[in-house]
Amino acid sequence: MMKGLRDRLLNVPQSGFLWAVILAVVAVLGAVVILVVGTLRVPLVAPKDQATWVGNEIAIGILALAAIAAVVAIAAYAVSLRRPLLEPDIKFRYSDWNKPALAAEEQEREGRRPLILQIVRGHQSVYTRQGEADVRIHNRVRWSARNPALRVELIDMGLLRENPGWRTDKQNSARGIYSVIWEGGSDRPIHGEWTVNLPPLNFAEVALTGPNPAITLDVVAEGFHSVKRLMVATLTREELAKRMTTYGDDRSVP
Repeated sequence: MMKGLRDRLLNVPQSGFLWAVILAVVAVLGAVVILVVGTLRVPLVAPKDQATWVGNEIAIGILALAAIAAVVAIAAYAVSLRRPLLEPDIKFRYSDWNKPALAAEEQEREGRRPLILQIVRGHQSVYTRQGEADVRIHNRVRWSARNPALRVELIDMGLLRENPGWRTDKQNSARGIYSVIWEGGSDRPIHGEWTVNLPPLNFAEVALTGPNPAITLDVVAEGFHSVKRLMVATLTREELAKRMTTYGDDRSVP
């Protein structure tokens, strides 16, 4: 019952609700004044009972105002629940949304396994596009997300290049850039039930630096924070070639 009342209050325009509260308060006060004046001036009860009647009428008015105050409090609580529900997603060229899969060289170089950049298909060496990634944020509720931001952090990976639209968040000498942030700011809210496409990311220069590569998507907005950790599947050169064909990249295939 309370949930249904909350949902109905959320759907009432704020200006209409405010006017309804004002009219209800005025109506209650007016009714109390009319009853009290009528009791004192119209001899419907004995003079000795007038004080009791007036007290009862005022008490009824106070109870009515208390009920209005309770409705206003519930409405205020309902409005406070107008929080966004953001879901970040990432998709690499040869994998599905939120199922990252990348192929790295078998041989380590200074403790790193760079992503495979070239692959032989037919009689030609083809540049792979496996590091190209699309990023988006979906707001799954009707309430706008103000000041949205997304941090993409690499686990057991590093050497991410600088990407337009993203600022460097974390880097060191061993892993280079391994965390970047996109910020929408106050002038770029994510409206209710909208999906916003963020600037693309390029992982072409990324290298694996540990046994359990993963990507963390950390999304925030006013009144909201969520972290999603995605394990990265590691592919062989042959698996990468098959995926290139599966995802429509038929360059240099005889």
